[in-house]
Amino acid sequence: MTFDPAWLDLCPTGLLLAQGKRVLRVNDALSRLTGVPRSAWLERPPHELIQRLSATSGPFETNGHWLHSSCHPLDGGRVLCFVQDRTREHDLERHLREASPTDPLTGLANRRGLAQALNGQVTRSRRYGNPLSIAVIEIGDQAADLPVPDPIVLAVGRFLRERLRWADTLGRLEQNRFLAILAETSEEAARRLLAEIATETRAIELPKPFTDSAPELRFGVAQWHKGQDANALLTTATEDLSVDL
Repeated sequence: MTFDPAWLDLCPTGLLLAQGKRVLRVNDALSRLTGVPRSAWLERPPHELIQRLSATSGPFETNGHWLHSSCHPLDGGRVLCFVQDRTREHDLERHLREASPTDPLTGLANRRGLAQALNGQVTRSRRYGNPLSIAVIEIGDQAADLPVPDPIVLAVGRFLRERLRWADTLGRLEQNRFLAILAETSEEAARRLLAEIATETRAIELPKPFTDSAPELRFGVAQWHKGQDANALLTTATEDLSVDL
């Protein structure tokens, strides 16, 4: 493939022509997108962005923009990189993720979805006086401040969902924590249910290389009382976190 490099300046898409680590030419559109003047691209050693652009294709962030590069080999060992501004698309995707009520890893309710469900159940109990309990379920020792690997979180989520009742709501509250909303359930009944679950943690099916030992689960339980809102109920359950039920 051959072309006249002069047409790079006519293209509204960011373009870079390179050969190895040497920048041969950039257009004004790329300078505007990256905030790097054309003269800086042509200096030796080349600007650090050349490594991002020519080494791989895909999204990256710079100068307050999310850009996407696509690089194609030419004759003579040259590479032509097309760079597009995907900031609007990135912001839209982030907005949709934040607005979603579902945790992308487990498919369960996320914190937003749990808040909606818990507020609804508290309102129902306040109106009709029905019992309502919740359980915060934590994987491992939160005091160690170590994130639990995603495969373990996913396995524990499946294990809990299979053992809770169909009317219960289960969601991922935080990285290492789940929340179970147990409608029509007293604290005593909730603790009995969770005690049964606690005895079965060896049944959690973990993928390799996590098959050596079952994860430790800690439980915090609270029953709704008149005058409490959803946040107060959640605080009470979190403060109750303990291995012993």
